[in-house]
Amino acid sequence: MKATVFITAVALLTAGTALAQGNVSQVDQTGTDGTATVTQQGRENIAIIQQAGISNTAEIVQMGVGNQARQVQIEQADFTTQDYWENISINNTATIEQRGNGNSASQDQSNWSVNNMAIIKQRGNGNYADQAQVDDSQNNTATIEQRGNGNSASQEQIGRGENNTATIRQRGNGNVATQEQNIYYSNNNIPTIEQIGNSNSASQEQIDSQDNIATIEQRGNGNYATQFQEGGSNNTITTTQTGNGHQSNLSQVGGSGNTTTVIQTGGH
Repeated sequence: MKATVFITAVALLTAGTALAQGNVSQVDQTGTDGTATVTQQGRENIAIIQQAGISNTAEIVQMGVGNQARQVQIEQADFTTQDYWENISINNTATIEQRGNGNSASQDQSNWSVNNMAIIKQRGNGNYADQAQVDDSQNNTATIEQRGNGNSASQEQIGRGENNTATIRQRGNGNVATQEQNIYYSNNNIPTIEQIGNSNSASQEQIDSQDNIATIEQRGNGNYATQFQEGGSNNTITTTQTGNGHQSNLSQVGGSGNTTTVIQTGGH
């Protein structure tokens, strides 16, 4: 049994500073070959890692003031009960890196989550990111990268889906992006959202689908795009919007080998 924990907390406190301004870190590990790393520089940062399983790896790096990060890799941490075997988490990797002030990030890899990778990287102030790889999620990758202020991103890979790759990249202020891959047997799908600008909104949902590609690219301000794929395979859906104030709603239900593309430029 191997469990390695590295915790570095640099509070950068001046003389007379209250203890409440320090950083707080909590690491709970139970199981085999667990590795947890917490590095915090600044003040009033909070980091929580909870691992109970086999060969999981978690890392949190925070620099700034008032950031919060939480990683969970199992729902049931009691190895002496049958519940452990019902909620086991194996060979997952979770990474959170935050630089700035008032950012928040959460990752959940639990309930037979196996061989998944979750990555959150945020730079700026007041950004929020959430990832869930749960309920028989296997061999999936979720990545969120945000630079700016007040951005929000969430990703869900839920159910017996395998080999999906979900990516969100946002630069600017006040952008919102969501991706959902759920229900059973959503396999080999690749959803991607890239937004550059301010106050853009994008969402993608893939249900019971295989080998589909969904892409949203928005550059400008106040653009809105949604994509929905259900029950099909080898479909491609693409939304590209450049400028301000565009809207697009696309759906693909069933079928195979379909291609849907929307390109909008200009705007007010």
